[in-house]
Amino acid sequence: MTATAERPATTIFRRPRSTTGIWGWVTTVDHKKIGIMYGYAAFFFFVLGGIEALLLRIQLAQANSEFLTAGAYNALFTMHGTTMIFFFVMPMMTGLANYIVPLQIGAADMAFPRINALSYWMVPLAGILLYSGYAFGGAANAGWTGYAPLSAKEGTGIDLWIAGLMFPLARLLGLIAAAPLFNNRGVPMRIRLGLGLAIAHRLVQAHRGKIWVDSELNRGCTFTVLLPTDTV
Repeated sequence: MTATAERPATTIFRRPRSTTGIWGWVTTVDHKKIGIMYGYAAFFFFVLGGIEALLLRIQLAQANSEFLTAGAYNALFTMHGTTMIFFFVMPMMTGLANYIVPLQIGAADMAFPRINALSYWMVPLAGILLYSGYAFGGAANAGWTGYAPLSAKEGTGIDLWIAGLMFPLARLLGLIAAAPLFNNRGVPMRIRLGLGLAIAHRLVQAHRGKIWVDSELNRGCTFTVLLPTDTV
């Protein structure tokens, strides 16, 4: 008989225990809460981008309108496009994926929950950097695509706009947190949502597994994914 020593408990990088109140949301690493916060952040930027769109439409409502100056119009156009693409559409999709995908594949959480939380908190930080240009001499006015020669100009607004577009880095961190899920789940996995079939198909393609479809009257279909044992 061999004796095994118990692993000593450590408090380093301990999972946050607060589950209620504001501090529970700030320190959470739960994928569902992070997905909900992504949704709230995306909705906030959606409202902000919608207000910018209304201001642009007021300017365009009649010819020779002086509601906005040329510089203010260019800045609003730039900020509106950037906000809607990088701070509404992409965070909303990321939030849905954060909430749904681990539930679909039977995972308790993301593979790297803290990296997943970090990727969320980079979004409001990027938004603050993006809009802080208004407080430092004017926002970026080179168009949301950032094409030269309009973007080849000096100015604090352009610099902060570039710094604020760190969201692709947040997306990369989110992928790092989620990608190992598909290689470290037990088998079999049951996927009950329609979108789960696409995920199951990707898993089978990657690991040469099999899919069984069990249909029940009035209960839809359940897809059982069987992967080779060397992928677990």
